[in-house]
Amino acid sequence: MLLLLLGLPGQLGAQEISPWIKYGKWGLLVVTVGFNLASSEANERANQSFDDLTNRCLSDPQLCTVDDSGVYHDPISEELFQRTSRLDTSSRRFLIAGQAALLGAAVMFIYEFTRPPGTPDDNIPFAPLVQDMGNAVGVGIEVNF
Repeated sequence: MLLLLLGLPGQLGAQEISPWIKYGKWGLLVVTVGFNLASSEANERANQSFDDLTNRCLSDPQLCTVDDSGVYHDPISEELFQRTSRLDTSSRRFLIAGQAALLGAAVMFIYEFTRPPGTPDDNIPFAPLVQDMGNAVGVGIEVNF
């Protein structure tokens, strides 16, 4: 949203869009993909850590006993559980950041698409000319030299 506010300068040319909007939306899409890939990687690592803990518990249930506060008695099992929890949290944060970047890109696309086109630049060699002449309409062309 901050990028959107930075991209709203006072008087731009007729069809000019701020570079913050014009290129920023594409940058945010790239950031979105990056955050989602990072989220996926963290999720895969969390799943692997949880699978390791599950296999450890299935091979020797004694390694997965917990005390009254929910902490594993075995330090390796506790470390696997903490690692899984950290990676799940990291994955969730990456996913939320990716969604926020996607929302920002969508706002920029919508902003750009809803801007009025304005008048054409002066480099068009001739433009149609329409004038109201009371009970008639005058049509012609204007040639610029």
